[in-house]
Amino acid sequence: VGDAFRYYFNAAGEIVYNVAGIGLELSDLDNISLVVAVAGGSNKAWAIESVLTNRRRGTLISDEGAARAILERRR
Repeated sequence: VGDAFRYYFNAAGEIVYNVAGIGLELSDLDNISLVVAVAGGSNKAWAIESVLTNRRRGTLISDEGAARAILERRR
């Protein structure tokens, strides 16, 4: 339902596919003291929520549309 750092996640937040490339790997986040994710839009709510399921460390910056959609899904 979403992707980050060339990794694709399912609704449970599990990695289902990754693409080879140059840059940060998800494992690199363990060595970074401040991780900030930026994502917005109600259409991204499912992707945002799937990543948050297994990656609870860090700060998320989002918008009202995504926040409302995530809250609605949890009701």
